[in-house]
Amino acid sequence: MDQPCSMTMTQNVGGMAFYKVSGLTVQSNIPLPELPQTDDREGLCAFQLLPAQSPLPAASQWFHQWVLSDGTVWLALAKHRSGYLLRFPDLAAFLVSADGKRIRCYPNPDTPVETIRHLFLDQVIPLLLSQWGKLVLHASAVATPEGAIAFTGMTGMGKSTLTASFAEQGFALLTDDCLLLEEKGGALFATPSYPGLRLWNDVTSVLFAHEPAASQMAHYTDKQRLGVNNAW
Repeated sequence: MDQPCSMTMTQNVGGMAFYKVSGLTVQSNIPLPELPQTDDREGLCAFQLLPAQSPLPAASQWFHQWVLSDGTVWLALAKHRSGYLLRFPDLAAFLVSADGKRIRCYPNPDTPVETIRHLFLDQVIPLLLSQWGKLVLHASAVATPEGAIAFTGMTGMGKSTLTASFAEQGFALLTDDCLLLEEKGGALFATPSYPGLRLWNDVTSVLFAHEPAASQMAHYTDKQRLGVNNAW
């Protein structure tokens, strides 16, 4: 079972830093504190957050929408002459190159950087992996002596809560929302995105004997992000 990359000293090129997520190396022009830094260049893709005033690319053909239970469009996908456009209404848009090696973000003026990081890590990266032909599960997972245990289900079904309860009992947290599966030599390997949890405050207060340190996940939700360095 693949384990999260350990933290190493990073190299910077023109202000860029390199991070590891789901087996990819991401070169970013903004800090991504949720991810371990790396000197690896395998599976390299570049992420660039543009100024809020940057003009949004024009879509050539909208072909799919993800709609929430209340009818709100969460994500709209379109073809673009240079790849694919992913638009999160009122938040940001991401232009992904056809080869999946370059991602540009066009933020709305009032969207904070924490929300941009959440959208990129938890929404765009899984779609990018699928574009590269990878098998990606919408799943949370923990490590056990026998291998990884993954919990799948629709959003809101309690995957994160169940995973957090295992982590509180001493099982190593692998991932909260995105799990890459790969077959190698007849065995199935699980590669996590990054070790962290996104939980509601009332769930955190019930699960943990001591309230762990948390940070804001995104400005539009009360969910908090708990990092791997917390004492479970």
